[in-house]
Amino acid sequence: MAGRQSAPDRRGEDHRARGLGGVPERCLDAWEVAIKQAIGKLDLGLEGRESFAQVCADQGFKLATVTHEDAWAVTELPPTRADPFDRLITATARRRRWTVVTIDAGFDALDVAGLDPSVD
Repeated sequence: MAGRQSAPDRRGEDHRARGLGGVPERCLDAWEVAIKQAIGKLDLGLEGRESFAQVCADQGFKLATVTHEDAWAVTELPPTRADPFDRLITATARRRRWTVVTIDAGFDALDVAGLDPSVD
C-alpha cells in the first residue's frame, strides 16, 4: 500500500520534481465540489462571476480532464466499496503518478500515494 504521509513530509515534492509548475486539479473534482456546494455541504463563498476554476487557477492549480484511460484504470483498483468519485480520483492519480491530498481515510484502502494536509 502506498500510504499517506503528513503535509510537512511531502508538500509539493512530486509536482516540483516533475516541473508541472502547479498542482493538477481535475474537472471531476470541480463537479464534486459543485455538487457539495449545491446540497449545502460546502460553502466556497464565491462572489459574483467568480468561478471555482478561477479560484483554482489563482492558487496555482491547473485543470486536467479525465480521460478514457483514467476511467478504465478503475478496473485495476482493489475491490472495495469506496465512493465512485474516490475510485476515479484514485485511478487517475495512480495512472499519472500523482499524490492525492485529502483528509479522507477512505483512500487508504485504495492503495494510492496520499498526503493528509491536517497532520502536522
